[in-house]
Formats: sequence, C-alpha cells, structure tokens
Amino acid sequence: RIGFPAGACFAFPPYCFEQERPATFLEIPMAIMDVSLRDGGYEEAEWYDASAELLSASRRYGWGGISLLWHPAAFGGGWLAREAGEAFWRLLDHRQEWNDTWLSAAAFLQSVGQRYVDVGLLPAEYAWAEPGEPRLVEFN
Repeated sequence: RIGFPAGACFAFPPYCFEQERPATFLEIPMAIMDVSLRDGGYEEAEWYDASAELLSASRRYGWGGISLLWHPAAFGGGWLAREAGEAFWRLLDHRQEWNDTWLSAAAFLQSVGQRYVDVGLLPAEYAWAEPGEPRLVEFN
C-alpha cells in the first residue's frame, strides 16, 4: 500500500542501533510507488485520488520531502494500466496549484539540509555545501 514508511511524512535520520544515535544522513521516505497502487488494493480509477490525498497529508503534517517512484514502464498502458501514467501526469500538473516543488533527491537535500542541522537532527559538520559545490558524505 501507499503511505509513510516508519510513520514519517518527511525526511528523517534513521536510528543507528550500532552507535546508539541517529544516523548522519537523511532517509527520504518512498510514500508512493506505481506498483503499490496496483498491488495495494486500489481500483485503477482511485489511483490519482489516493496519491493526491497522500500528498495532501504530507503537506499538512510534514516538512515535505517524500519520494514518489514511477517506473518508465508504467507509462503507456503496457506494464501497468494506463491510469498509472495518467495519475503521475495529473499529480505533476497540479504541483503549482498545490504549491508543491518536485526535486531530485540531491536538490532536495541541498535545500533542506541546513534546517535539519538547525533543529539538531543532523550534526553541524554534515551541513550541506553551497549549490554546485561537491559534497561528500561519510556513512559511518
């Protein structure tokens, strides 16, 4: 089913049990995947509405930063019903109306990384570089 993994509708540092502290990276929850609409018990006619409702919940309760995945083969009605591709394009068409910003994962992390440092969810040494500057992250 579609929804918020770990109950989070925003990016979060997962807990590192080995080091008994939050990890020093952010996980961007994958809230919707095309095949989850098909396999999650939704009727094809519900795919857009179910996805739009989940995006609305993310706007209401989270800092944003969820992930959507539509495989290239989901478009055209071959691998999944044509409603899968149509749902994606309708969501994309409404992003301006909803004031949503669709970004790559790298652009998203660049835009919000400092906010996570400011509230103590990431250590200061993991602040993001300026746009265009390379940033290497160590995964300890």
